[in-house]
Amino acid sequence: MTESRSALAGTLHHLDALLEHQGKSRAEVLDVEELAREACLPADVVTTLLNGGDPPEQEFTDRVIGRIKMLRETRTRQDGKLYSWREIAESFNASPASISNLVSGHGKAGPLASTQAGIERFFFSEPTGFLSAEPASALNSALQAVVSRLQTSLQGGDHPGRNTSLEHLGVRGGALRSATALPDADWELVESLIKRLVQDAQRERRDG
Repeated sequence: MTESRSALAGTLHHLDALLEHQGKSRAEVLDVEELAREACLPADVVTTLLNGGDPPEQEFTDRVIGRIKMLRETRTRQDGKLYSWREIAESFNASPASISNLVSGHGKAGPLASTQAGIERFFFSEPTGFLSAEPASALNSALQAVVSRLQTSLQGGDHPGRNTSLEHLGVRGGALRSATALPDADWELVESLIKRLVQDAQRERRDG
């Protein structure tokens, strides 16, 4: 099992533990279409990964180009319209033609690292490794928000008590250990969430 698949399996394990604690099922909290949009993956790939299966292999260039297209389609402007390739390209001093040729398959070369970084910076304010992340890693990152919401719900008072609080910390700690198994290139995808989880754990420790 690759590191990204191992990390995803760990996240799903802790997700199931949180769901069991709340008496819920995955079907009640996981929206496959929403996860597909967040991870920029086809819905059938998300379903396959959630079920522990292996999605079809995809060439690296095809994966990045597909992710670029989906990123543009899912992260629209405030008026709901798509950003133009010119807007995206000019944000990092690239030629609009170079981007449009890349995504249309007419380019002579695959996606350069600088192009990927520029596109990620346009949508996320900084390079994150999102475009080149393996499908399992992209889905794992998207699931962190679900895990965080479930943990917040548990902290809301439905299951009060010192022992329960410690149990939450144990689950959160396991999620952090799963995230550390990610390859270096994918670490940025969950780094901000890990920092927030650590801060929450420290706050619980102080308040406990």
